[in-house]
Amino acid sequence: MTNEGQQPVSATTTGRYAVGRRAAVRRGFDRAFGGELGGTVVVAVLWGAVVAAAVWAALTGLDGLSGALWGGADPAATGGLARGAWWLVILLPAAGGLVCGLLGRLLAPLDTQGLDAADLVDSIGRRGGRVDLYRSLARAIGSMVVIGAGGSAGPEGPLVHLGGGTFSAGGRLFGFDGQRLKVLVACGAAAGTAALFGTPVAAVLVAVEVILGAIHMRTMLPVAAAAVTASGVRASLLATFGPAVPLLALPEAAGGAAAKGPVLAACLVVGLGAGVAGAALARATNLSAEVFAALPIPRWTAPAVGGLLVGCIGLAWPEALGHGYQAPAALASAAAAGLGAVLVLGLWKFVAAAITIGSGGAGGVLAPCLFIGATLGAAAGAGLEQAGLADPGTAVGMLTLAGAAAVFAATAHAGLTALVLILELTMQPFVIGPVFLSVASAVVVASLLSKESIHTLALRRHGDRRTFGEASVLQETPVAALVRADAERVGRGEPLSRLVRRVVEGGAMYQHVVDDNGKLLGTVSLQEVGPLLREDGVEGLLLAYDVMRAPPLAVTRSDSLATALEKFARSDWDELAVVDGAGVLEGRLTRKDVLTFYAHEVLDEKNIGMKFVRRADRSSIAPTGNGGAGTGGTDAPSELVTDFVEVPPDQAIEAMAVPPGFVGHTLQDLNLRARFGVGVISMRRRAPGGGRISLVAPDPTMPLREGDVLVLAGPKEQVEKLKKLVG
Repeated sequence: MTNEGQQPVSATTTGRYAVGRRAAVRRGFDRAFGGELGGTVVVAVLWGAVVAAAVWAALTGLDGLSGALWGGADPAATGGLARGAWWLVILLPAAGGLVCGLLGRLLAPLDTQGLDAADLVDSIGRRGGRVDLYRSLARAIGSMVVIGAGGSAGPEGPLVHLGGGTFSAGGRLFGFDGQRLKVLVACGAAAGTAALFGTPVAAVLVAVEVILGAIHMRTMLPVAAAAVTASGVRASLLATFGPAVPLLALPEAAGGAAAKGPVLAACLVVGLGAGVAGAALARATNLSAEVFAALPIPRWTAPAVGGLLVGCIGLAWPEALGHGYQAPAALASAAAAGLGAVLVLGLWKFVAAAITIGSGGAGGVLAPCLFIGATLGAAAGAGLEQAGLADPGTAVGMLTLAGAAAVFAATAHAGLTALVLILELTMQPFVIGPVFLSVASAVVVASLLSKESIHTLALRRHGDRRTFGEASVLQETPVAALVRADAERVGRGEPLSRLVRRVVEGGAMYQHVVDDNGKLLGTVSLQEVGPLLREDGVEGLLLAYDVMRAPPLAVTRSDSLATALEKFARSDWDELAVVDGAGVLEGRLTRKDVLTFYAHEVLDEKNIGMKFVRRADRSSIAPTGNGGAGTGGTDAPSELVTDFVEVPPDQAIEAMAVPPGFVGHTLQDLNLRARFGVGVISMRRRAPGGGRISLVAPDPTMPLREGDVLVLAGPKEQVEKLKKLVG
């Protein structure tokens, strides 16, 4: 109830007040700490401590679950609940996968599969740094259950995602948006990594090399602050509670090994093998995800099926279960006892990790990479020592470290991060040279075998599953990203003559009619009312309410650009009204802005310099007087239409008739973007009644027909190559 004479407070007013309050908090931070950079650093420090505590709590839970089910952090002990029960070795990983799937179904229904680092990359690139905290929590909890039950993956992926989700939610709480929110997501990834391993420098590189993909001083400082804070909180918790959580154990390298030629040569050979193994792991994980996605079962049950398969592997090779953080040190000690057994164990770990992650078991790839690389290096070191080419105890440790770093570098295409991570974990400077040889050769081989890392492969698959190719950009970008706040508002009783005068004086061609509360009633298009202007005296008689289009063409801020394009396609208007949930006018969205954004994303260039050149088309409104049909007099109202598009010399936008070989196929089947680097920005198709219709961002699942014309955009040489291939 409201007091008499008092206006009720609408949801819109409340929302605007909340936004304004958060903006005031952000400005307060900036003023208190010397500007945007200082405010961002302070927020990074605050949330870095929170993330470190959350990671510690998650690892404590993981350690407790592993101890209860397996009698320790290593399922190979087969103690605890699984002691003496072989069938539990099979069923426990399946039960963990089932719990993870149920959590995904209840709390994270949009994404129960995929890699967590890839999702953070996607959030920065296409979602403005917005990460769903509830989904991050669900994946972190699910991961701890999966790995604690024997799933073959590491906890680092979901915990890094939890860091990104926490910082994203925290940033929005303080009113951060745009580039600052994206930087905070990278800060969260760095904080999660540092809290897990205690390696702040490597954590910064993870955020910059893997998540952001770019280095800038205004980015580095907040990311470093978050990483150092999280690492410091981790150190304090370790000093207070002791090693109560799973810690990564690496072997020690003998200082003299780095100076010997055979060891250096072996590092190079191990790097070559690691490059092949890393590229293969990325492809195998991606293939596993595709296979599980194609199974005729509910998606949330896939982790349970994967867990069942992993349990069968664990029955014969229990060392392949779990995160394997203790494995590198153990493998270095056991390699001399059986080279073949160590390599076979690495192969089964490879298979188990691909199944766990591919099925949606919510795990990271770092731990499996270190395990697989350690088997390669330990076997090579033991073989070198047994052949008498290295002194006993000098080669195994060094090559185990080199192999572990190399496989991770090859899998993630993150050589610098892998090198610094090993250096920080071992604190042995003399390992830099040998490890660098392995890492460099591994990255070169992996890049030659595949230009895609495990994260970019996941992004490609992720995009293909939602919508194909460039259309996913429109599906995932909200109208809020392009909305303009300068919509022309008029009252319902505004005379048409006054609307025309506004246009003549430089106003907009679209006037939005609102009531006293700002609610949108309709829109007046001066293009549509053009014929009425030919009749004498009509301007003074008609009101805005008489000539507006109702119901209005409108979208909300949360609608996707794909939805907006569908509405544009159903009309010839160049502008849509943007309203809130109550129908109150908030702004406008123009066709030009959407097409410019879309072309920018399709051509995949940040500063492509594309320009839509407009001209006045006076033939768009046929006069009713003596001016004749088509052109009319000089005072006829005109419509702005796109005449041509200017692009840089190395880019091209060209039309191509659909060749016979494409007929019946869909754009999704053809996958022109992946095969040729060329995107389809629109399509022209014959209309049933004659003429052609233009489809902007055509449906990727729609079969192509004979007579269709595709409008291609991309590098000029690639467009020409495609046109020559299809004839």
